[in-house]
Amino acid sequence: MKEETTYGHQELINQVIDYIHTHLHKALTLEML
Repeated sequence: MKEETTYGHQELINQVIDYIHTHLHKALTLEML
């Protein structure tokens, strides 16, 4: 049970990091243009 919760939490963190990374990349690209 604990492992499943940890896995779900890690999955959520990965999605958040992915979202932020994509957002930052777009913002930096717009600034460079």
